[in-house]
Amino acid sequence: MAKKSVSSGKPSGSALSIKEDLLIDNFVGLQKAMVNLSIKFEALSDNISRLLKVFEESARDYVEKSGSDNKELTNRLNSLLDQNKTIAKGLVLLEERMRSPSSNMMGSGSNMQQPSNSEGYLQSSQNSGNQQGFKPKPLPRL
Repeated sequence: MAKKSVSSGKPSGSALSIKEDLLIDNFVGLQKAMVNLSIKFEALSDNISRLLKVFEESARDYVEKSGSDNKELTNRLNSLLDQNKTIAKGLVLLEERMRSPSSNMMGSGSNMQQPSNSEGYLQSSQNSGNQQGFKPKPLPRL
């Protein structure tokens, strides 16, 4: 019969040196990765600094050239805002008339105020819709 080799709980010298070599290689690889990461972060920081300089220069140029171009642009935007407000008011008035056609047709001069929130509109339209068979249609999507 052949004798079985009994291994002790301690690893052999060659197995220990192989593990140490693997650990050293992994540690060196980790250090190289850290150096590469550090270089990349430095480059990123430089790029961000250059980008900030570009934004600062453009802001400075914008302030310097804020003569007639800026005023003209501001006037156009204000005009568009005024038009938008007018259109919104008109749409709200149309919606109010569409949601309560019976009160407008009868010409009743009642001073009852309509609810100003959207829930009030929904409740009043559901109540009047159930009584008259009127179901509001959804608004078209743009």
